[in-house]
Amino acid sequence: MGHKPIHYFLIFVLIAGATQFSNGNPGDSLKASQYIDFKFNFIQFFNKSDFQTFYEAWKNKPKITIAHFGDSHVQPDIYSGKVRQQLQQSKGQGGLGMFFPYSIADTYSSIHYTSNHTGIWQSAKSIARKPELPLGVTGISARTTDENASFTIAFKNQLPASYKKLLIFCKQDKSSFDIQVKTGSEEILVPVGETGSDQPFLEIGLSAVPQILEVKVRKTGDHETAFELYGLSLMSEEESGLTLHAMGIGGSQYGSLLRENLFDFQFPALNADVVILDFGTNDFLYTNEIPGSLKNEIVEVIKKVRRATPKSNILLTSAQDMYRKGLNTTASVEFSELIRTIAREQHCLVYDWYWVSGGPEKMLLWERAGLAQKDLIHLTLKGYEQKGDLLVQALENTLSWYEAEEIDSLVIPVNPTQSVSDPKIILVNEEKPKPVNSATINHQIEKGESLYSIAKKYNVSVAELMELNELSSTTIIAGKTLKVVPNETSKKITSVLPESPKIIRHKIQSGETLSEIAEKYHVSVRSIKKANGLKSSRIIAGKTLIIPSAPVARDES
Repeated sequence: MGHKPIHYFLIFVLIAGATQFSNGNPGDSLKASQYIDFKFNFIQFFNKSDFQTFYEAWKNKPKITIAHFGDSHVQPDIYSGKVRQQLQQSKGQGGLGMFFPYSIADTYSSIHYTSNHTGIWQSAKSIARKPELPLGVTGISARTTDENASFTIAFKNQLPASYKKLLIFCKQDKSSFDIQVKTGSEEILVPVGETGSDQPFLEIGLSAVPQILEVKVRKTGDHETAFELYGLSLMSEEESGLTLHAMGIGGSQYGSLLRENLFDFQFPALNADVVILDFGTNDFLYTNEIPGSLKNEIVEVIKKVRRATPKSNILLTSAQDMYRKGLNTTASVEFSELIRTIAREQHCLVYDWYWVSGGPEKMLLWERAGLAQKDLIHLTLKGYEQKGDLLVQALENTLSWYEAEEIDSLVIPVNPTQSVSDPKIILVNEEKPKPVNSATINHQIEKGESLYSIAKKYNVSVAELMELNELSSTTIIAGKTLKVVPNETSKKITSVLPESPKIIRHKIQSGETLSEIAEKYHVSVRSIKKANGLKSSRIIAGKTLIIPSAPVARDES
């Protein structure tokens, strides 16, 4: 294989923490490095080809689309919105993406707009075992037979000048009411049932960017009896920039997406380059156990996405540490392991948020820092913004690493007994570097730079930069100045990232046993079983096994 060998050994040191967050009590403060483990903040992948397709799209396509599916962590569009905002600064403004008049379903809205409605409406969501209406990509639908019904969306902030392409995902047949779309002084009558379009949406060109968008149903014939809405999308007129569709439904699980029976028809229209599957919380929170059926459900969701958009890159996430009724949800670590296993087997990318956010029992510190709500499940506005910052930083970290190193995989080993309150592990070449220069310099931030790239340039950690500059997040602005204390060393730290485990594949020969194979490769039977998801030691000739070779750091930790 072409994996670049790097030899490391462990040095246990305490890293200076990042910025302090007050919890409201005088004198009581926390450092970010106590509840955020920056060494895990990467997009991980088990095979180079799994990331290469994303990398090529990211670097070469003028228009990038991200589809973010999830639960109550995604529905308000705080976390997703932060990611959208930051990525659009470098990629351009491709659109707001999907949205919905949530007042119809009597549920909370995105923080970016409010909605209200008139008339009688019926609604359905993907959290229902048997939804009463067909469901599309948003996981929520609304239907009215009231010929005087309407809904209004009021955007809170001024939208970019190019956001004039409105897409309305709705049922299109002869029984559908027509609609009237009003933005400012402009009113457009849109026929719904006789478009002849093979697209799942109606496309409407607006003369001005909407601040308030009003949609009224209009009965123009006796054959029209109802209007059925699956969502709206506001896009740029220009065929460039980045769009992030935030499609979260509070309380949803992985199985919820399987109930979206119009998904196969609607999802290809989004042309998603990246699909983030951000479920899990509601799959195990209430029982603190990973259901036996969960792995199959996740795999079925992955297959569903790939049937609709075979070229999309899928990013799986783990769930944060949580508490329920005063008890820690210990199944979170098992879910992290499950997500990693599925990602390896199904060739998906991984954002292991469980470990990025500190690992076991760290939600208490998030709450003390003002980043988590009192329920110890959801984050605050500031917490979700921090989560968005970290995901963007993880992407930048990974792109920088991928471009700098010849690697076949990027996998960060996990020690479930270790947390960020323990001494930090740094992996270095052969000896601890000795600083020879402690003079502070000022670095002017250039466009496109990240904290990670600046830290790498001066051979310091992201945490050290954050503390020195009293930063509350990893977001930085071009043109501003950062204080830096360069760490000029005779032996340069290559990374705080562990070496990715080397993956060997072994074809089982007739008569071989797991013990013999383990002995041949100098690994344990248990590690082979875990790497291949085996519940017993029984193996079949002709099948292929993955033989993990753990890095030195893994053995000595």
